[in-house]
Amino acid sequence: MNCSSLTNCVTFVTTYTFWDYLAAFVLGAIVGSFLNVVMLRLRSGMSFVIGTSQCLSCGTKLRWFELIPIVSFLIQRGRCTTCHAKLFYQYPLVELTSGLVFVLVLGRSGILLLPDVSSVMVFVLSLVFWSVALVIAGYDARHKIIPDELSILLGLIGIIFAFTDTGVPAIVSISCGFTAALFYGALWLVSKGKWMGLGDAKLAFGLGTFLGWPMVVLGNLFGFWIGAIWGVIFMLTGKYNRKSELPFGPFLIIGAFIAYYAGDILLEWYIMLIGL
Repeated sequence: MNCSSLTNCVTFVTTYTFWDYLAAFVLGAIVGSFLNVVMLRLRSGMSFVIGTSQCLSCGTKLRWFELIPIVSFLIQRGRCTTCHAKLFYQYPLVELTSGLVFVLVLGRSGILLLPDVSSVMVFVLSLVFWSVALVIAGYDARHKIIPDELSILLGLIGIIFAFTDTGVPAIVSISCGFTAALFYGALWLVSKGKWMGLGDAKLAFGLGTFLGWPMVVLGNLFGFWIGAIWGVIFMLTGKYNRKSELPFGPFLIIGAFIAYYAGDILLEWYIMLIGL
């Protein structure tokens, strides 16, 4: 059961306890630690599940107290305890983001209020979907490319979600995904790849299918706005120029998550504002 109005969202959020949210955050941070491994090992020839974690600078095997999400990075002051090389800020950032995503998905789902089979499936699929999306965002930000295998996985999860969530007919949600993909594909074709990559179109299918109507529109609007603001700020600070390549995938995902989490509330506020 998802919150479909401002009143329902507030009711759901206030019903949960601090311990519910803490458990969701800890679980999300632990998952985020694994997502970091996926981001760093994807297409490197290394396994995600086989092999021990080690320092990328000196190769020293990490001990258990060096693997605690967020906490270990803070205790070690962002450096390897063996060679003192600086650790990637990606580690705590992804773990923190994943923890917050799990908290927000819990707050939106209402799973603890109505734990039926359908609600559980929607909740789990939502967590898996946004976890994969977080890997895509991190990988695209780092390498400026969206791996096809991740886009395909995200699209498959979106399709399964469309048939599981009864809020919007599955055919409508899948049509939203295709429409979003065609839109970005057209931009890629017209600009000959200068405005954005074809990977953004593939990503848009999964996001659009998951969001459905009308959230797909809001998600893309938010993505464009956030991307534009980010680009202007970086140009003004001299970190980017007009020829710089700016990965658009993370902005699409951020915009989609805003629409997923707060789209109903924003639409309700907008309707109240215009007096409909």
